[in-house]
Amino acid sequence: MLTNGLDYPRVIEISRPHLPPLRILRLSKAIILSLSASPFCQLTVLHLQFYCVRTYLKPKSSSSLEQLLNALEGCCNLTQLYLHKALRLHALVPLSNPPRVIRLEKLSTLVLLDWAAYTSWFLSSIVIAPDLDLEVVGEVHRAFAVGRDIPTLVASLLPSDVHGKISQLRTSTTACVRAPDYVEPFLRISGCMINIQLDVLPSWGILEHDALDGSLTAFRALFAGSPLTSFFVGGTFSFSLQGTKPWVELFTEFPKIEYLEINGVHPTPPLGLLCALGRPPAATQTAEHSTAKGRLMAPVCRNLKEVLVEADMTWEAGVFETIAAVLRRRAAFGLPRLDRFCVQNCLFSLQEEFRHAAGFYRGEICVHAAHVEPGSKVDLDLALALHAHARDLFENFHFEQ
Repeated sequence: MLTNGLDYPRVIEISRPHLPPLRILRLSKAIILSLSASPFCQLTVLHLQFYCVRTYLKPKSSSSLEQLLNALEGCCNLTQLYLHKALRLHALVPLSNPPRVIRLEKLSTLVLLDWAAYTSWFLSSIVIAPDLDLEVVGEVHRAFAVGRDIPTLVASLLPSDVHGKISQLRTSTTACVRAPDYVEPFLRISGCMINIQLDVLPSWGILEHDALDGSLTAFRALFAGSPLTSFFVGGTFSFSLQGTKPWVELFTEFPKIEYLEINGVHPTPPLGLLCALGRPPAATQTAEHSTAKGRLMAPVCRNLKEVLVEADMTWEAGVFETIAAVLRRRAAFGLPRLDRFCVQNCLFSLQEEFRHAAGFYRGEICVHAAHVEPGSKVDLDLALALHAHARDLFENFHFEQ
């Protein structure tokens, strides 16, 4: 690894006469490469990481980025490419359209972190193979983010023809959304072999009330048409989990979901999400879901088999009755029972909730009561008693203290 500890940049000329044959090259801090040198065909790993960027480093122009593309194209054996704030050294925004598209035949991993305009430009400049493990972290300045919704911000860090360029979005069977919060102020959307992250700098600060809704909308736009069977949602949510509309729209778009997991920190149970499982598809449903006028439609997620709720939240009285009503509605339409409904790391404010839990489920239920709200009188002895009682009501009951 070559690192520059100075406050001003070093100019490094990389060419065959100056260096022995390299296979792994890592450069960090304010280093300017002379890209006019002959390429390294034997190079397999290239990691360019720049931190100390100054405006006086070098005249910036689109031709500098073109030189970078030429240099990368010459690395015919490159398998791993990491560009960490490296593109911003070569050109000022706004960027012109990529002059051409290069193909890195052997590239298996690409990690790209830069301003959104640069990530979009670079992704438009290369062929993204279906088996490429892709991670994109796009940064936008808060001044740019003001007045723009989350889907627009996410789109700004990707190519305009994102579905044509990135086939991973069309083939993912597993996907995750982690909405921005006060602890980790970024949005992460990931699927099979693809991870997309949006950072707003400086920190997002006080979140808008549509943070989760906007995140789900951006997710639906990116993964539209993909055959998702597993979906994960995480973050610290104080709102939006209570409304059903964004969840119904999500489940309508991805009807093949079999596994659903909610984790994070939530002050209240995600009733909106859970209630959505008993609702019919959204108005934008496909012909597959359409029914005659006046006829009730079966709920979304007809193939759902397992639900896991693992979050720091308090389950108040009535929560399990609500879930029971959802499951009864699904059963009324002939949908198969869930194989498993698991609640972990949650606070139970009333011991009655354990008994209510036993009344609506015949499959497997797992209640992890590592935490019990003070004053609820649910101590270890009572927990053991509830366990013994529940064993008569469940086919498969697990209690963990």
